[in-house]
Amino acid sequence: MAPKKDQKFQDYFEWSSVPYKTLKFWFLTVLVIAGTGTGIYLYARYASRLAQIAQESLHKEEAVEHRPCRFAQIEGDVRVKRVNAVAWLPAREVKEMFPGDMVETGSNSSATIVFFNGDTVIIKPDSIASISQSSEDTITQRRSMAMELTSGTVDLATSQRNVPQSTSRLETPNAQAEFDPLTEAEARHDKKIKSSEFTVFKGGAQVNSRAGGAVRLKSMENIAVDANRKFGQTRTLLSPPSLVSPRNMESFTTTNPRGVAVLLTWKPLDNGREYLVRLAATSNLYPTRLSERTSKSSMVVKDLNYGIYFWQVTAFDELGIQGRPSQVYRFILASPKTVARPHEIRIHIDKLQPFGNIVEIVGKTEPGISLTVNEEIVEVKGDGSFTHFTTPIDQKGPVELSFIARDLSGTTKRLIRRVIIE
Repeated sequence: MAPKKDQKFQDYFEWSSVPYKTLKFWFLTVLVIAGTGTGIYLYARYASRLAQIAQESLHKEEAVEHRPCRFAQIEGDVRVKRVNAVAWLPAREVKEMFPGDMVETGSNSSATIVFFNGDTVIIKPDSIASISQSSEDTITQRRSMAMELTSGTVDLATSQRNVPQSTSRLETPNAQAEFDPLTEAEARHDKKIKSSEFTVFKGGAQVNSRAGGAVRLKSMENIAVDANRKFGQTRTLLSPPSLVSPRNMESFTTTNPRGVAVLLTWKPLDNGREYLVRLAATSNLYPTRLSERTSKSSMVVKDLNYGIYFWQVTAFDELGIQGRPSQVYRFILASPKTVARPHEIRIHIDKLQPFGNIVEIVGKTEPGISLTVNEEIVEVKGDGSFTHFTTPIDQKGPVELSFIARDLSGTTKRLIRRVIIE
């Protein structure tokens, strides 16, 4: 009897079922293998690019180099605390400063700092400020200067930028301001009431609150930022008073300097309610010998010794807002012996040190000498010594510096020195 057809078919094939869990396991395994392979492929594809980006970032970081800043003038009690240091050092022991260094001025003291880019900062009495940034990108030539004011007052004068991307910035706990080139400005921070003020005397600035928002200041404008980091109203400043007498560099010859009453006069302003008169033996007016307010347009000063004196007047409006200070004039109290005796002027240059595109000049001459270098006034101290930083010099290579010294008798001496700006 022949077998049935269905029976024969079953002799060749044996049917069986595969569990669902087994199918799921192998399906997931295939997905994992595929995903891993894709990841390896993508990593291999972009690994070189990631390495390139890291290298570019490292190269960019290495291209930014810290530049030093220096004291141009120190008056009174000024101290410096190095970054990560505990002890304070007398500022006169510090040759150069870098980001992180902190400067503190005592009462009736001040410090003038010159940055490598030509910016100048005057830290006024009872102030604490630190160097935030002083660097240059060696590839783009971008220069960045920044200071942080913790308390007190600083004045700032920015130089012409070498490239448009260069920046000059001042920061307080409430806000920060970025200043245009060739700007003269002031920043204040009152630590007690936690309020900041920014004033632009010349040029412009962008002030940014740390709570958000920004205000653009033009020449002769002021803005306050309160403890809540909110802006006040932009205020327009009074113009600087015009000084009348004594004329700048006027000399008074006397055998008794303490008996001389020098009358300081200036042109009154229409909206000027009060005037602050300051007088000192230094051009930055610190330490201050006289600081008095008056509603008049004149003031008498006396009981002075022989020497050079600097004076300045600032007006206040009806709201008590301080205007822009006047120019600083100077007058001289001289002995008849000094005036009547022409002689050979001694002047010695001890140091000509390029510092970025400016030059530090250190030397000594005789007390009472009027000295200029390339028509810039050099302040000569009571002992005849002087330290001067030139304004930024545009050209590179050999630069000629022309010194002209003049005494009270009218005797003049000229001196030429050369220095190389790299």
